[in-house]
Amino acid sequence: MKKISKNKIKKSTLRRDYLEAVAEDIREQVKTIGEGHKILDEKLDRNLDEIRKEFTQVGDNSKSFRAEMDSSFQTVFGYLSRFDDELKEIKDEIRKLKELLKNKADLVRLETLELRVEKIEKALVHLR
Repeated sequence: MKKISKNKIKKSTLRRDYLEAVAEDIREQVKTIGEGHKILDEKLDRNLDEIRKEFTQVGDNSKSFRAEMDSSFQTVFGYLSRFDDELKEIKDEIRKLKELLKNKADLVRLETLELRVEKIEKALVHLR
């Protein structure tokens, strides 16, 4: 059998100790990286939850705004419909008066009604 010198054993032990120290250092670095990754992952999860809440709130606000706009539109539509109905009544009255007053002197009232219709029509044009 060969004799192994003490010098070679000492070098081998030193080399093994060095490699073990390097391996331990690498393990610690990997562990540190893993812990950092875990912290970063938790922070991203929290931020994602906050973003989801904000998007939900924006969606809810959007639905509320739409409902409010629909209600306002219905109110304006009802208001304009009443104008249209009144205009139709006045035009019918004018038509009837024209038939009755073709040759009569009450044309002044008819002209007044026609002026009212023109004013209402102009007001409607500005509202639309």
